[in-house]
Amino acid sequence: MSGPGGLSIGHGYDGPLPTSTQTNGPAATQLLVAFDDEFRPVSETVDAGGPNAHSVAYVHDADGLLVQVGDLHLGRDPATGLVTSTTLGAVTT
Repeated sequence: MSGPGGLSIGHGYDGPLPTSTQTNGPAATQLLVAFDDEFRPVSETVDAGGPNAHSVAYVHDADGLLVQVGDLHLGRDPATGLVTSTTLGAVTT
């Protein structure tokens, strides 16, 4: 998709999975998403290949529940799987 002034946005897919988004123009960047064999996201990388690239990992437990995104840790109730706490650095809720 493109707009005035040479601005554009494009998307990449692996089947139905959205694997990339790229913008061109003054705020050009690229977002890449990687998936595991269960089709769960395992990482996102912004500005891939650029000098300011930054990645965030997604971690799942044995039940497939999300337990960590980057530095954010999610505590879960073992019986229900519901989120019972969050920890980011020294801050816990």
